[in-house]
Amino acid sequence: MDYLCSTAEQLPFTDSTFDLISVAQAAHWFDHARFNREATRLLKPGGVLAIRGYGLFSISPAIDALINDY
Repeated sequence: MDYLCSTAEQLPFTDSTFDLISVAQAAHWFDHARFNREATRLLKPGGVLAIRGYGLFSISPAIDALINDY
């Protein structure tokens, strides 16, 4: 397994390398315009960019009150 250190906006891979690019909560720190161009460059045709995060969700007023209190 190899590891590298790089910015999300300038990665050392050739064009159309990945089927999937997965990004987690830290995506809010990215320069979105530059990152989107880089992801477009790196994804194979039909590839997927998955950005995921977390936050509070709503279920029902009673359950929401318990979660928000926590």
